[in-house]
Amino acid sequence: MAQSFSGRFRRQVEFLRRQFLQGGLPLADVLSADLVRQVLTAVGAVWYDRVYTPLVTLWLLLGQVLSPDQSCRAAVARLNAHRVARGERPCSARTGAYCQARQQPGLGFPLARLAAVFSLATGAVLDLAIGRYAGKGQSELGLLRKLWTLLRPGGIVLADRLMCAWTEMVMLKQRGVDSVCRLTCHRTADFRRGRRLGPGDHVVEWPKPPKPRSIDRATYDALPGSLTVRETRVRVEQPGFRTTSLVVATTLLDAEAFTAADLADLYRARWNAELDLRSLKRTMQMDVLRCKTPELVRKEVWAHVLAYNLVRAVMAQAATCRRNRKTLYLFITRNRKEVSEEV
Repeated sequence: MAQSFSGRFRRQVEFLRRQFLQGGLPLADVLSADLVRQVLTAVGAVWYDRVYTPLVTLWLLLGQVLSPDQSCRAAVARLNAHRVARGERPCSARTGAYCQARQQPGLGFPLARLAAVFSLATGAVLDLAIGRYAGKGQSELGLLRKLWTLLRPGGIVLADRLMCAWTEMVMLKQRGVDSVCRLTCHRTADFRRGRRLGPGDHVVEWPKPPKPRSIDRATYDALPGSLTVRETRVRVEQPGFRTTSLVVATTLLDAEAFTAADLADLYRARWNAELDLRSLKRTMQMDVLRCKTPELVRKEVWAHVLAYNLVRAVMAQAATCRRNRKTLYLFITRNRKEVSEEV
């Protein structure tokens, strides 16, 4: 299982920033111009052959994400430097109405709520949902339901205690997706009840709760009367951290295929999602968004996510190269030893 190291991610981002400031298309090795053209052709995009083509616009967006100076003025200046280096005429240094837009009185400081699904294996963002900070259907669980289409049967959702909700666990199970989360503080595990699997490990039935406001009556009536859940007390131990004893609730009921130690290791790995989210917000400088309209803010968010995933792709390539070099070294060393023995 791949681990997410925030320090390594920060170093990779700093390296790409220095590389970008020296000129050239950022992350061109993993996001080539041909790939961008293929995607634009697939979605039927049409554009004029001018300075700000879709590829140049994407180049500027990624540059704003990776550069310490994320202003539009600096982005246009970098574009002109790149054009001059290629022997082309510089374009206008004016940034236009995009960066000159002003906030109207009374708008205050708008907030948005984001919910992301990360891959535990690679740390990449699989999908993202954006909603209002408050209002019906705008909670984290409400945004999560909008992302369920990317989940496939046989998958596992690893989440914190907020996800330990009967309705969500049942609806995920109906999709063939299992859940592993910490037992919510609204429930108490009584290991004297249910079917005993081992010390601090049993299977119980959670009865159907009253209808929540987040789903309609027809959907609620179609849900089963109970949910079979496994509750397991585990000890999460990690060097540098205090050992914690907690109860994990999961729909993985097979104690032989998924032991209590397996569940402890899996839940300990959930902290990687917190580190990945911190890297996306702080290292990629997405904690404060600078665009002035909702449409442009969404584009800015997705530009950050694209840059983040591209950095993850570069890190995966580097890790693969290191593994290949190590394998090649072991292969050469082993062959030398065999040749020496034969001689």
